[in-house]
Amino acid sequence: MSRVGIDLGGTKIEGILLEDDGSIAFRRRVATPAGDYEATLDAVADLLLEHPGSECVLLCGHQPDMSGLVAELTGGMAEFRKGTLAVIEADALRSRGGYLKALYPPSTLRSIGV
Repeated sequence: MSRVGIDLGGTKIEGILLEDDGSIAFRRRVATPAGDYEATLDAVADLLLEHPGSECVLLCGHQPDMSGLVAELTGGMAEFRKGTLAVIEADALRSRGGYLKALYPPSTLRSIGV
């Protein structure tokens, strides 16, 4: 199962595609559109849709962009602190058909050594 990771930050958005063995198949960084929430969501969606066969999306970031992105992908809401990791099963992202499988706050990630 290939996996896509998205790091959404204030100045850049980075996407990465990992193969089953963990090797990096694709990596791209784009500028975060300053002060334009819709353009930011579009930039993330563009990165995700470059690899529509991916079955799992990992998202890392913080408010307010991440909550809005999770809502766009799943139709639900989740509150993010800086450094929170969301795991979304990506069956039908375009139609808000993604499923929020897990949400890991920074304290949990630190406790497992991530």
